[in-house]
Amino acid sequence: MKRYAQVKNRLSILLAVAILMVVGIFVLVSCGVGPQLKVTDPETGQFALDFSLTNNGLRGAVLTENTNIVTGIHAAKTYSLTDKELTLEAWVKSKSTSTSGGIIGRMDSRGAALFIKGSVPKFGVRYKSVTSSVTSTPPGCTRLSASSTECIVPGTATLVQNVWTHIAGVLVNEVHSHAVTSNCTTAVMAQTPHLDIYIDGSFNNCSTTLSKFAENTSVSQVVTVGTIGESGTPPMDTTVLISTPLDAVIDEARFWTTARTVSEINACMNRELSNDTSTCGGDSADLLNYFRFNEGSGNGVVDWAGFGAGELSSNMSSGWVAGPNITLYPLLD
Repeated sequence: MKRYAQVKNRLSILLAVAILMVVGIFVLVSCGVGPQLKVTDPETGQFALDFSLTNNGLRGAVLTENTNIVTGIHAAKTYSLTDKELTLEAWVKSKSTSTSGGIIGRMDSRGAALFIKGSVPKFGVRYKSVTSSVTSTPPGCTRLSASSTECIVPGTATLVQNVWTHIAGVLVNEVHSHAVTSNCTTAVMAQTPHLDIYIDGSFNNCSTTLSKFAENTSVSQVVTVGTIGESGTPPMDTTVLISTPLDAVIDEARFWTTARTVSEINACMNRELSNDTSTCGGDSADLLNYFRFNEGSGNGVVDWAGFGAGELSSNMSSGWVAGPNITLYPLLD
């Protein structure tokens, strides 16, 4: 019996040491490598969300802030867009030869949004109008009303049906140079800020904002995915409404308050962000919203940046499909 007690004591000590080692490793991994993403739910595989599979008129309808049902996926988070560089990016697969609708954004009469019109990817910002002389048509700037001016940069090519395409819209506050196009002139590239759009990690086009930043939305502080905005949002580019059905699949939707460079976009467009976003040349403090869409079932979606989550309506539970071929990361915290 004495020998049994000694063995039992030794096993208890070894078990306690093992537990302490596991805890120590966990602390080092989750807290010692840099900025951490806040994760609440595990992912179940490589999935994406197909908005073409929900045909009840409110594609991607969710509850937000415990108020009413609106279109899109919403995550509540108060933050300022004023005087901020921005990057909005996502993988998109068009399901038709001509699709339109919102990809990701925070938009009403002001704000920013990445969207599609007639299968052409576009990025736009809105700010409070300061003059009535802004009358040019997109891809420049248009004065929508006394309180809203809209500026848009279009892609120079259309999306190919059933092909995954990475789209990134950037509001950049520095002078740089790229290939000159019809509306991406040397003068536009010298404006601070101006709009850039990248397709599959390559610079595609730029356009003016008349040297203005996006401004905070006038009503709500929510980000939307799969729709252009909330109730009352004026149409983008004259025809893209919140009710415009998006015949497309979306994955890896990210909203940053920093201007991602072409090298930074390429560093992480083909893989999920790990808990240490510095490996992508970024800081998690700049990552305001991040949807991996790897839940694969049910009506909940996690905002991996930790700023809230969207609750999918029942009509979206059928929208889970296979995602693009990107590198998946295991949970670290």
